Amino acid sequence: MKKVRTIAVILVLVMCAALLTGCGSKVPAKDLVQGNLDAVYLGKFSSDYLKLVSSNEEKAKDDYETGIDNEVEYFAAYFNIDLDMCDDDIRDKIADLYHEIYAKSKYEVGSETGSDDKYLVELTVYPIDIFQKVNDDDADNFNTMWQARIDDGDFNDMSDEEYEEAWANAIIDLVKSRISTIGYLDPQTISVQVTKDDDGVYSIDEGDFQRIDMLMIQYP
Repeated sequence: MKKVRTIAVILVLVMCAALLTGCGSKVPAKDLVQGNLDAVYLGKFSSDYLKLVSSNEEKAKDDYETGIDNEVEYFAAYFNIDLDMCDDDIRDKIADLYHEIYAKSKYEVGSETGSDDKYLVELTVYPIDIFQKVNDDDADNFNTMWQARIDDGDFNDMSDEEYEEAWANAIIDLVKSRISTIGYLDPQTISVQVTKDDDGVYSIDEGDFQRIDMLMIQYP
């Protein structure tokens, strides 16, 4: 008999995309934060931003896709999907999901304070609620449906790999059905540190970026 599965949270460390940095005697901290978030979550890279971080569009796109790839791994762990047992199209489908979800990212960069080697930038994040909705509104029915399929023998003739892909596709379809209903939870305002290292390079504090990443898409 195939093993029983349910939608359940598996906590794993969020791996965020590489942070782009700026250099010079003074970097506008607000612009660095805005540009980083636009690049990581929206896949948008203004010419002013690329100049600020001494980068180019090709590299920025690669960094954006790296962030998507990390979310694919998180999604797989969260929903107990073994990607090594699935064809590459499963990974591609999950990546497509996150392209759509990331496009809904909502945040507002506020004022900055500080000078020289350390700045604080006010940031308000509106957490995306898609996984909260899946958990609260869909999980029970989905789990009941999946168990019924197991009990009816729908998967008895499947190989382990085929069953893994059936599970993955069912989860992907479930989440995809919620994209059109995406809304936002209560906004969260935090202070983001932008600091200069010994080489004169400014960057967003890594811990703060992880906080942003945890807030941007709410996982229950």
